[in-house]
Amino acid sequence: MTESLETFCGHHGVSAPFDTERIRAGRNSEVSLLSNGDGQWILKHYYQHSSDKRDRLGTEFGFLMFLKNAGVSGVPLPLAVDRLSHRALYSFLPGKRPNPIERTH
Repeated sequence: MTESLETFCGHHGVSAPFDTERIRAGRNSEVSLLSNGDGQWILKHYYQHSSDKRDRLGTEFGFLMFLKNAGVSGVPLPLAVDRLSHRALYSFLPGKRPNPIERTH
């Protein structure tokens, strides 16, 4: 059984109530911005198709853990993972996506 979103986030430092704003949905994941008076976080829900055996959640979360352990800054911190519900919680990095993306980026 998976935890509710509020319980999952609460166990990892994001106390309810919090606002949830969907900021992106693509073919691999849905990204939401969580915010309350204490700060902002990113919640990603990774789609898992039965015909696709790739572990997108494990790959991204694991790589960000590797970067954290290597002392790399400027990337989101991996805070929590829930494999049963295919979701992960990350720190929020402010900024905006370059539009259009060019070679200089």
